[in-house]
Amino acid sequence: MTQTSLQLVAQRKPAKCAVTKGYVLHLPDGTNLPFASLPELIVGLNKRDISTNKLLLADFVNTMEVSTQGGFCYPVRHSEFEQVARNYLYIRLDEADGSTKDIIDGMVRDVSNFAIDANGVPLQVWQMRTTQWAAIEMVVHIARRGVPVLCDWHNYQKIKTADDRLLGPEDYAIAALVRSIGMSNHGPVLPNGSTNSRHDVHVYYALVQNKPVPQAVLDDYADPQTWPRFDMRWFGEVLNKPFLRGCMHHEKLSNLLRMIKSPESTVQELTELTLPRFLDLMGTIPDDASQNTVDDVLYKAGILKLREQKLPAAETLGLPFNAFASEIREQQIAVQTQAWRGQLQHDVATRSMTLREQALREQDIENLPYSVGFKWANRLAQAFESRDVDQLLEMLDCAEETNTASKRAVEAKFGVKLRNVKAAARRRAIYTAAGFVTDEEYVAAEKAHKERKADALAAEKLVQAQRREDENLKNLKAQAFKFRDKSMNGVEFIDTIWAEGFTQLRSKKRGACPTFFLESPGRGCYVVKGAGLQYARSLVAKAAVLSPA
Repeated sequence: MTQTSLQLVAQRKPAKCAVTKGYVLHLPDGTNLPFASLPELIVGLNKRDISTNKLLLADFVNTMEVSTQGGFCYPVRHSEFEQVARNYLYIRLDEADGSTKDIIDGMVRDVSNFAIDANGVPLQVWQMRTTQWAAIEMVVHIARRGVPVLCDWHNYQKIKTADDRLLGPEDYAIAALVRSIGMSNHGPVLPNGSTNSRHDVHVYYALVQNKPVPQAVLDDYADPQTWPRFDMRWFGEVLNKPFLRGCMHHEKLSNLLRMIKSPESTVQELTELTLPRFLDLMGTIPDDASQNTVDDVLYKAGILKLREQKLPAAETLGLPFNAFASEIREQQIAVQTQAWRGQLQHDVATRSMTLREQALREQDIENLPYSVGFKWANRLAQAFESRDVDQLLEMLDCAEETNTASKRAVEAKFGVKLRNVKAAARRRAIYTAAGFVTDEEYVAAEKAHKERKADALAAEKLVQAQRREDENLKNLKAQAFKFRDKSMNGVEFIDTIWAEGFTQLRSKKRGACPTFFLESPGRGCYVVKGAGLQYARSLVAKAAVLSPA
């Protein structure tokens, strides 16, 4: 036996009651709950509160035990206290409970009791209760160690199949389920051609196709909190409105429900009175019609409307600084209109687009004069008015495809060329448009601009250095030191030893990285690092300025 299993055997006790079949859960109040199989036991242990997703039995984990038909009693364990991915309650089996093959075969045999009908025909997922399907999924979950029911001795066994293959526990469990009930934990193929392990998805498709879903299964979804919350918000519609079941192809009904539940729909509910109209509309398109096709049919029928657009208030657009600002804005609108219309034509020609989306984008183009403000145009016009070269270069000295509208407006007004020219020629043209025409004026203005730029860069570096120093001091003040039985922060510590004469910053290489320390010759040293090292360097630099050599 492994060390792990020896520890578990020490926890195992004789069964608290006779168990002829399955497992019995002993609750702290003396109640005994029988479970037909190991997967059903684990599913039962892990029932959760619908609203909080909290394990209902989590508070009793240290007072619950499970008796097995093998004659042993195991404590219920909680994976929250172990290195396990999910929060589960479980029991841990060991070698005495059988080999890995025996345990998996037993689980598959047990779930087959409710997964196969009296005639030996495997049931569909939608014919099973939610807990029954969860038990089938649990078979594979246990085998792959998702719930640590099997001990290490079980998990590392290889199982020999009838065709002489050696499989791990998970692969063997999947193969055994497929052989026994015709599917694994992934479920059978859905009508849309995909596989899905979610019970609610299979129930939804069965309802849409008007299949005889058992009432017990429908009762499992009586609480709306059990319905899918995001990807199938129309699950409740089909569940609560039997007249929708089988009324049309499942894909068309799904797309229809998706559309009428959108904020742009003028009809938010399908009723027995309104259904005939929608049946007529959906009858005009094929069963495999795309969501876009359904959207177009409903839009042309006036059921889907365009999304409401909120244009900015007129006063937020501003007023033109001068006539040139109005010209710039007109160019902005013209360039953007051309670009948007060209992109729309391209998208219509190259990809599927709903009529609603096309109409909405056409509306966006028509609304451009009511949504483009004067902010940019006024900045550019004011920069020309004040001959602000710094601002003009920032706005116009850019790549060929950038600020095309502004460049067009400047070219038209000042007779210069800013597009399809080299960078140096574009820069000189900006100076010319600003009024610096002669070579002497251009050289002087360019020199002044470079000086201002250098000053601004130097000022920014000072600001950044100060910001780094402030952040470093903040971090150092957050550090706690104990020095000579006195509590202090990092700044206070370094200030204290600095005042005592430890003012020489030295380094000594130890391994790959140097160690820094503040030293007072003949008296020793104190190691400084991180934020403390940066602060020490700033003190040394300030001292050098105050006492130059």
